[in-house]
Amino acid sequence: MRQTLFLFLAAGCGQADVVDVWSGDCAITFDGEQVTYDLEIDIDSDEKGELGGTALFDVTGLGDLTEIPVDGTRKGKDVEIELVLDDETGLPISLEIAATAKGDEMMGDCVMRTFGIGVSGNLELGRGPLPEEVPSTKTVL
Repeated sequence: MRQTLFLFLAAGCGQADVVDVWSGDCAITFDGEQVTYDLEIDIDSDEKGELGGTALFDVTGLGDLTEIPVDGTRKGKDVEIELVLDDETGLPISLEIAATAKGDEMMGDCVMRTFGIGVSGNLELGRGPLPEEVPSTKTVL
């Protein structure tokens, strides 16, 4: 089943240089427990307001990043991106983000939706890729 993941990055007024890697997370609280969804958006082209690139999104909140093509538009500092997931679980999931870009940061709100029900949270993105995970040195007994 195809699922749609929407990202709306409203970055204020004026012209924005959004071609870059943006990473961070969307922190949402479900039933009193916070779940953090990692997100990395690599916008590698902006041809007359048409954006392209790839995104990595932790759709499960468990650290499993899924690569998704970026297809979006930019008008001034306002950016809209649509990411479409091919998910085998059949669970319809979308993520909507509204953020303001200031320098090397985008901060705002995110809404995770499934079956038309949305849960909102806080978004924090910065320029640069997600940090690479360091292999664990712990021994599992």
